Amino acid sequence: MTSYILLASAAILFIIACLWLLHSGRERMTLALLFAGSLIVRLYMAMQDAFLHDWDERFHALVARNLMNDPLQPILRAHPVQAYDKFAWCCNHIWLHKQPLFMWQMALSMKLFGVSELTMRYPSVLMGALMPLMVYGIARQLLHSRQGALVAALLMALCNFQLELISGFEGTDHNDVAFGFYVLASFWAYVRYLSGKEMKWVLLAGVFAGCAVLNKWLTGAVVFAGWGMNLLLSIRDKDSRRDLSYMLLAAIVCLAVFLPWQLYILHTFPEEAKYEYAFNSRHITEVLEDHKGSIFFYVGKLPRYYGAIACCFIPVGMWVLLRQIRANVRENKAAIALLSIFTIVFSFFSLIVATKWVPYAFVVAPMGYLLIAAGLMELKERVRRNELLFTLVIIVVALFTLNPVAIYKAHNSGNEARMVKLHNTKIYKDVTNELPKHIKLVLNTPSFEDIDLMFYHNELDANAWCLHDAAIDSLIRNNVPFAVFEAHGQYGLPERIAAYKGAYIIHQQLK
Repeated sequence: MTSYILLASAAILFIIACLWLLHSGRERMTLALLFAGSLIVRLYMAMQDAFLHDWDERFHALVARNLMNDPLQPILRAHPVQAYDKFAWCCNHIWLHKQPLFMWQMALSMKLFGVSELTMRYPSVLMGALMPLMVYGIARQLLHSRQGALVAALLMALCNFQLELISGFEGTDHNDVAFGFYVLASFWAYVRYLSGKEMKWVLLAGVFAGCAVLNKWLTGAVVFAGWGMNLLLSIRDKDSRRDLSYMLLAAIVCLAVFLPWQLYILHTFPEEAKYEYAFNSRHITEVLEDHKGSIFFYVGKLPRYYGAIACCFIPVGMWVLLRQIRANVRENKAAIALLSIFTIVFSFFSLIVATKWVPYAFVVAPMGYLLIAAGLMELKERVRRNELLFTLVIIVVALFTLNPVAIYKAHNSGNEARMVKLHNTKIYKDVTNELPKHIKLVLNTPSFEDIDLMFYHNELDANAWCLHDAAIDSLIRNNVPFAVFEAHGQYGLPERIAAYKGAYIIHQQLK
């Protein structure tokens, strides 16, 4: 547990150093330290587990690995050795279950730095480290306070839920990191547009919104909800026509970013693409994969997103921003957009979408941290601006947000499931040292761990369990050599495979 005590201690020093530098007027040094600290803690989390997590990291990793060979061919199982359901996202060949941008990023990282769990996680590390800087920039305009902006950024930097997404421990891992990054980036660009009405921010808002859609789906364009709300409230202003034209331009740019891929897959993989579009729509009306919950499901997840203390300040922050808006609507368009985006997304997933999945509402977590910072700054005003007391409050809130105890429980060496993963992964990484060179097929891994093996050895095909009778007969009839793990647990070894001269038995015992 020593390393997690050190993590908590480092977090406290990080918070104090950032607050002190900002108080000393060294804003650039503060931002440099903010980025460095955010990067280091995310690298630390990305290095925690030297294996692929079960849901959904292993699937994202293997598809990204295959995209290194051809970015336009999203493939899970490169050479399926038995019949499969093309619509089963866990077991198929062409894999369209997620939009591809985050996996392209993972593929590029592995192309540049080599294939490993860590290099596959690098893009999430970098995006996660940049997000606190964007939160700071938004909050500077929203809260009109450098200290309030830093508080929001520090909480984003130490967000446990995002750190566990980056580690791969939380599903849907890197997909949601990238999704949150691009949604935040589109809002950041829009806020910059509000301050200067420059065309470059309009174009960037559209690009980032399109990238968000190209990571998950249409919720990624939520910046236009905030933009549209401001247009409705200022419809009589003389600048409203220009703002409308700029929003339409940004929407066209957004379409230009994500639409080509949709047209490509509809043309190249029509059956799979249509199925996935329909499957995505079913999340709204049906409870899929037993992910159910009441309309209060995401309210109950607020402590998980923000920490047990920080989430209590969200209503206070909403009240603070509403008070600002009532005082001057035109000068608080960023606040209007933020409240609109946060409320619409949270309400949509709570009240309308039938399938409940923990990361869904997390996409607006940065907006939540902005609200929390507004609430905390209001608290500071109420306690007569006592800096020492306020610093202690921020430290306590941030430690609950980081939650190092939960990190320890998830990643410590006494975690039995983790030890099994480490044991099996070591065998998979070393398996080619034992196999004869002519063998390219491995059978009888535990369920879905064939995905892991193929990630580490892209030249091999693998299959969990042993194959169906027809597939085994075909291999034997055609004298195809293959390797097979010996019986382990519930994974038996059929007699005819054990007796087949072309079967190489791997005697390393899987758990």
